[in-house]
Amino acid sequence: MRGTFEPAAALLGVICAIVFSLQLVQAEQNSTLLSVVDYSPGHVSISGDVVTIRIDQQSGSRIHSVNRYAYGVFTAWIKCPQGDTTGLVPTFYTSSLEGSEDKDEVDFEFLGKNSSVVQTNYFFNGTGKHESVHELGFDCSEAFHNYTIYWTSSSIEWFIDGQLVRNLSNTNSSAYPTKPAYVYASIWDSGSAGGEWNGYATYANSPYFYQLANVSVSSSPGTASSPARSPAYSPSRSPVGTPLGSQVKDSRHGRKLLR
Repeated sequence: MRGTFEPAAALLGVICAIVFSLQLVQAEQNSTLLSVVDYSPGHVSISGDVVTIRIDQQSGSRIHSVNRYAYGVFTAWIKCPQGDTTGLVPTFYTSSLEGSEDKDEVDFEFLGKNSSVVQTNYFFNGTGKHESVHELGFDCSEAFHNYTIYWTSSSIEWFIDGQLVRNLSNTNSSAYPTKPAYVYASIWDSGSAGGEWNGYATYANSPYFYQLANVSVSSSPGTASSPARSPAYSPSRSPVGTPLGSQVKDSRHGRKLLR
């Protein structure tokens, strides 16, 4: 009897090892730095290292990292939604806490009314209004491009495809973000408050899909390297996360909006 059970036990051990290995592979395939969904979890999907955020007439969504980071290199490959995206704002940014009245923040914000520009901005103790608009030299909805925030105690640098587009030095007289920050991505409707800034959304091509891939953080500035290749388009839509946000009503359209 002992000889009969030993092969069966060995076979069971092999099967368990294979299942465990497949679970590890699956975990790696669905791993991404962005994993906490603040609201509308059904509008977020993750396939490998590609995060897709959907927006339609009902809602957009926002996702962020589990951890805060005290300085670092924050980078992502980004592809903006296609079609008439007037009034929509896809974002990639760091924030000590979205919604906090004294937040520190460093932004990339894409203006849906013009897919060939991006706006950079930063907040210190809840105060922003440091916007600067940059010509991309390409349509951000046609392919993935690399966007990087290089944040140290002495300066912030914004890079697009490895090219420096903006620099902010920390001086004793300047407002400068210093609070440890989460990594965020979202797409939202700028609504009636954003009419002059970004136009009004028509949703003519709804739903829209905003994608970020290979999102990474290096806590040792200067050591991070960009991904070797641009990722392929991946429209996977399986929802993740738990809604946490509170909604804001757009009085002009009656829609519920969130940054």
